Amino acid sequence: MKKLIIYSLLLFIVTGFYSCLDDKNNFDYKQVNELDGEILNIDIAGYEVNVGEELTISPTFKFTIDKENPDVSYEWYLDGKKLDVTTPSYTFSSDKYGIYELTYAVVDNKTGVKFSLSTKITVTSAYLKGWAILSDMNGRSALSFIKVKTVKKLYYDSDGREAYKDSIVYEEVEKDIIPDLGTEPLRLLESTGYWDLAYQDLNSGEEVLYDELVVMQGSKWVELNGNSLMKSVYTEEEFNGDIPDDFSPVDAVMTYSSKFLFNQNGYIYYNQRAVANDFHAGFYLSDPIWGGTRFKKMYGIQKFNDYMRTIPVLTTDNSLQYIWDGGLTYEFPTIHMNTLMYSGNVYEIVDDEGKGDSRFQNMEYEIINMLPASTEKDDWYDTCMPRWVALLKKDGNYFLRNFSLDTYYVNPPVKVGDYFEKNIKSEMFADYKDMVVFQNKRYVVIANGAELWYCSTTDEGDSGIKIKLEDGDALPGEIVSLSYLDINFNTEKEPVNGHLGVAFANGEFRIYEVIEQKAGDTATEVTLKKLYPNKVSNLQGDNKFGTIVDAIYVFTTDYYSIFYR
Repeated sequence: MKKLIIYSLLLFIVTGFYSCLDDKNNFDYKQVNELDGEILNIDIAGYEVNVGEELTISPTFKFTIDKENPDVSYEWYLDGKKLDVTTPSYTFSSDKYGIYELTYAVVDNKTGVKFSLSTKITVTSAYLKGWAILSDMNGRSALSFIKVKTVKKLYYDSDGREAYKDSIVYEEVEKDIIPDLGTEPLRLLESTGYWDLAYQDLNSGEEVLYDELVVMQGSKWVELNGNSLMKSVYTEEEFNGDIPDDFSPVDAVMTYSSKFLFNQNGYIYYNQRAVANDFHAGFYLSDPIWGGTRFKKMYGIQKFNDYMRTIPVLTTDNSLQYIWDGGLTYEFPTIHMNTLMYSGNVYEIVDDEGKGDSRFQNMEYEIINMLPASTEKDDWYDTCMPRWVALLKKDGNYFLRNFSLDTYYVNPPVKVGDYFEKNIKSEMFADYKDMVVFQNKRYVVIANGAELWYCSTTDEGDSGIKIKLEDGDALPGEIVSLSYLDINFNTEKEPVNGHLGVAFANGEFRIYEVIEQKAGDTATEVTLKKLYPNKVSNLQGDNKFGTIVDAIYVFTTDYYSIFYR
């Protein structure tokens, strides 16, 4: 019994001894502030601003203990260097292109514990994305630009958490940017670079290649650097002094591997590019393609992958054929010679038996317009096939044809991949002006006099829907041309609608959001919400651009918005 008492006393003493040691090493019982959730109001996905544009970031946070009026200080770092800024907000601006890392830190002054979050800010030229407008000002070519500004809008995801989505606004305009641009303006064309250049590192130290903007006009065509809008070259200079007789180009197709000029007399001139990262590493042959064959029309293509190898042409007997544009870059930027064997040659579209496909031979249809409609929704962006949507007329009736070409094999000939044709309303063509194709949304918008019409490119039951304007708005008159931004991106909450640019005969230009009301996959009503002009843009001046002849949305290397999910 005595031993049991002694052992109990010893155990009590030892336990007390260790308790004292523990107390000596844990004398501070204060709780430490932690973040209650996350740092908010800063998008870790990053921001994009133009050179000289200001971006103010004002993060917010909550502590687990000091929820109200915490004793904190703030730190900001740019590319790892601490800034002389101690405020809870920071306004970023840069006059240099590049990608910058901005870090926000909040310090708990009671404990010295620091909580931080970083984001990327990409600074680009104001001309890389936006609406380019070509006008005739007393015979002089005038180029104007409506700039794109991306702002972050808060929404809540499916779990109720704060998230941000990019929202595009149009507020700033530059008019008549380039002096002595030329005369007799006709059209605008974006000369697009190699599709992988969408991932160029602005801070790599290497030269960044931007798309170019081609101004087609009665005087010398001029190709402008897409970053600065400075002249890169006059198109005729790429004949190296050997300009053909009767040279008067009226249309063009330019890809990362080839350039084709369509002349007024029906000849087509070919420029084989040597490398994919130089728009001007090549020259035009003064002899027209295919032994001097004349064509009625050449149609466009968006070569955003290596399968976009066929440039449609309409022959004088009204057959639709194609020029082969096979240049591939197995090792960027070289365009390998063994892929050019058939480039510049013209071929028939064949059927399953290898004979000319009768649907495209000696057609009784008149092609009113035909535009590229390729979309990665057919497949992934780097493997989908070339596609077009055509408006056709026959015996007073009108049709919409949607077809693709199967270019899986690296050599011609090719046959039709899929094919869809339907009757559409003739009243859309009483005073036809223009058409644009929203390839990802799978519809067209048609301008008819002072009206706008919508038509699905896949729904057989949709023969045309007259578009309404939101809140009783009205179009200001006759339409001159249409342009589009087909944003191929969905948030968790809602799809991002397409944007439609409309040029009017009175010199106005408007941008609308196209809002579809659907029952299942079928549109029942389509309305337009005006995005430009707006209250902010109106403070800069009027919405007049002279006599507008053409307008396009310039997307440069923003392939994500146009072609990706």
